[in-house]
Amino acid sequence: MVDPRRTETADAAGEHVAIRPGTDALLLAGMLHVVFAEGLVRLGRFADHVSHLESLAALVHEFPPARVARRTGVGAETVRQLALDFADTTRAACYSRVGLCTQQHGTLASWLAQVLNLVTGHVDEEGTMMLTTPAVDVVGILARLGRHGTSRSRRSRVRNLPEFGGEPPVATLADEIEAKGAGQVRALITIAGNPVLSAPNGRRLDRALGSLEHMVSIDPYLNETTRHAHVVLPPVPPLSRSHYDLALNAFAVRNVASLRRAGYPPKPVGAARLGDPERARRACARPAELRGLAIRAARAMRPDRLLDLMLRAGPYRLSLARVARGPSRSRSRTASARSLHPARRHAGQEGRSCT
Repeated sequence: MVDPRRTETADAAGEHVAIRPGTDALLLAGMLHVVFAEGLVRLGRFADHVSHLESLAALVHEFPPARVARRTGVGAETVRQLALDFADTTRAACYSRVGLCTQQHGTLASWLAQVLNLVTGHVDEEGTMMLTTPAVDVVGILARLGRHGTSRSRRSRVRNLPEFGGEPPVATLADEIEAKGAGQVRALITIAGNPVLSAPNGRRLDRALGSLEHMVSIDPYLNETTRHAHVVLPPVPPLSRSHYDLALNAFAVRNVASLRRAGYPPKPVGAARLGDPERARRACARPAELRGLAIRAARAMRPDRLLDLMLRAGPYRLSLARVARGPSRSRSRTASARSLHPARRHAGQEGRSCT
C-alpha cells in the first residue's frame, strides 16, 4: 500500500510504502518507465483500442526511478520492484481513490493509475480493475453538459483558481467569504457536510463562516460547521425517501439498477411535506425571486423525474417504472433491483494492490 501515513489499512497490508504527499503522479510515472524499459507492456485484447502508446513511452522515459526517488521519498529500487511485481502478477489492481484526487496533480495521477492497469493487462480481467457500465452514466452526462475536468474559462474571484467539474475549489471558500467587493459570498447553504473539518485550513474557514450574514444547514447534527448556521433543518429520514445510488454503482461488483422506495411519508414541515431538494430550494429564494424558464423547469424537475430521464438516456434505456418492477421486488417491499450483467470478481481479489 502506498500512503504518506501508516493507516489502519496500511497495517493490514503486506508492504507499506510511505510516499511524500502530493507526489503520486511521479511515482506512477516512474513505475511506467520501468514497464516500458523492461518490455512488460501487455495490452492483450485492448491492443486494437489503444493509440499513441509511443507518446506515452516518450513521456515516462523522462522519469526513471532514480529521478522520481528524489521527489517522492521512495527509493529507486523500491519504485523498480513495485513496477516489476505489479507487471508480473496475474491478478493485480492499481486502485486509487480520494487520496490521489485531492492534490495539485490529482487528475494526472488518477489517469496514470488507470494507464498502469491498462498497459500491464490488468483491466477487465478476473482479479483486476473493472470496466463498469452503470445504468446512469453520471460521468457521460456531465461530459455532454461540458462539465468534465478542469475548465480555464471560469476562475475564482480572489485567487483566480480554475473550476473543476463546474465547481470552484473549496480551498478558496474562506477567501470568497472574507474578501470584500462584488461577488463576495455573504450567504451559504451546506447539505450533509462539515467543511470545517474536511476542507483545507479548517480553522480559517471556521472563522470565515462566523462572519456570514446568513447560513442554512440541512443536517441531523450540530457539528463544527453547522454550529454557525442561522437555520438548521433536519433532513428527511432515510426510510422516508426513495433512494437510487448514483455514485457507488459506478464502482459496483455487478452492474445493477436498484431503487429503494420510501417506507413511510416524511413528517409534515410547516404546512407541507417537503423533501431535501424542496427544503433547499425554499431556503435559497423567495417565490418572487424565481424568474425565467430555467427556474420554472427546475421547480418542475422533481428527483424522480430527473432520475427517470437519466435512466432513459443511459446505456440500457431503462425507465424508473421498469426498475421499480424489477425481479427483486418480491424479496423486499422497499427494494427493487435489476441485474444488468453477470457477476465479476471485485478488483484486486486474490491479487496485489498498487495504491
